[in-house]
Amino acid sequence: MMDLGIDHLSYSSISSYMTCGKAWKFRYIDKVPTASNPTLIIGSVVHDTVEEIIRCRSLSIKEPEPAEFAHTALNSRLERENLTGDTPEIENAKNEALRVVSDAYILSEIKNITAKVDDQGAMIERKVTLEVPEVDVPIVGYIDIILNDGTPADFKTSSKSWTMDKAKSELQPVFYLAAMGQCGIPVNWDFCHLVMVKTKQPKFQLLRHHHEPAEVFKLFQQIQNVWQSMTAGIFLPAAPGSWKCSPRWCEYWSICQGA
Repeated sequence: MMDLGIDHLSYSSISSYMTCGKAWKFRYIDKVPTASNPTLIIGSVVHDTVEEIIRCRSLSIKEPEPAEFAHTALNSRLERENLTGDTPEIENAKNEALRVVSDAYILSEIKNITAKVDDQGAMIERKVTLEVPEVDVPIVGYIDIILNDGTPADFKTSSKSWTMDKAKSELQPVFYLAAMGQCGIPVNWDFCHLVMVKTKQPKFQLLRHHHEPAEVFKLFQQIQNVWQSMTAGIFLPAAPGSWKCSPRWCEYWSICQGA
């Protein structure tokens, strides 16, 4: 059995391995540094801004001005990653993020969302941990928001609208629902994807879907299979024709296929 040198997994880590084991190894085992993706910066800034607006409203405190907060969030992200903000790519990312968080329709929809509040504050970016039999490390995740009715939800920024089939097929909802149950947080087995679509006229989607407890067994089997493959030293590349295996979407293209 291979010692991976990691003390936990995450939902995104597992999803990354299932998409391309080779890219997973580059990131988590070999720790190959990569350049930031402007698309991810857009999502991060929009995500942080929307969460802060909802957090303030849920706690009945003054909300930030969206564009101003987004600009601050962008500068903080650039500083953390030691990036300059004067490149065309970063400038475009900034303008796109500001366009989305300043859109009147997006803001009107966000105003209908409130987070559940407990003794730790608004239930936003709440850490949960899942223990899976036969997996030697915990699975750690952060739920974007637990809505006022107790339903966990995740913010997404997308270039096109999601379908309900896409939302329900994601691995993420069942992981969060199972982890909430283990952490003692009441579960109603619903999940929401809150999607901000970056079309010319931005759109907002609230996709609420229901899951069954039996789905947890399938989730556990998937995680067990991933762990067994990882510790066996199996790091297969993405399937031929996969969206991931391209210079646009793979941060390791230059040292993998590009080499």
